[in-house]
Formats: sequence, structure tokens, C-alpha cells
Amino acid sequence: MEELKAMIPGDFSGAILAAAYNENPFLSKRRERNVYRQNIVINEDVIIKTMIACLLTSQQRSGPNTVVRRYLRKEPFPIHFESISNAANIEDYIKQELYKNGLRRYMR
Repeated sequence: MEELKAMIPGDFSGAILAAAYNENPFLSKRRERNVYRQNIVINEDVIIKTMIACLLTSQQRSGPNTVVRRYLRKEPFPIHFESISNAANIEDYIKQELYKNGLRRYMR
């Protein structure tokens, strides 16, 4: 434990280690899903979808039965590398795609 603490800079070492060893079921699931996950696929489409998800979830409600969540669950995801590569204006294309799916808060 002291060896791990020495690797973490500043005064955050105690808090970080406490969080790492917390056995709260919610935190344990999140740690398994986000930290210990294997076989992660990262490509242009995943990055684009993640960026859109970050934008939408910070602008509108994104609970389980919301317009945002339904849009993010679409398969195949409507905004992907090929579609934006072929767009004459990427920003206009994305705005149009979001608008036609009921996602209007980004339109500012």
C-alpha cells in the first residue's frame, strides 16, 4: 500500500487509494466497467459516438427513457466517420442529424 501511495503525486494519494479499495457495490461495478475492462475497441466511429454522447448528456437530460438515451442506443449509430467524411459542412450535418432526432438543445 505504501508503495502505491508513493506513486501518486500530491495530497491526493489517500483519497485515490480509498476510492480504489472501496467495496461499495455501485463503485465496484463502475470500476469493473471502466478500469478493468478488457478488449476495448477504439476507432473513429467509437470516438465520434463518444464525443456526441458527451455533448448531448451535458446539454439535455439523459436518463434511461429520454430522447438522448434512445438516440445514443441507435444501431448503427447515425453519425459515423463515413457520414461526416462525406458531409460538405460537418457542423451543419451534425446539427441536422440531431435536430431531426428531437435533440434541439445543441442548436444554439
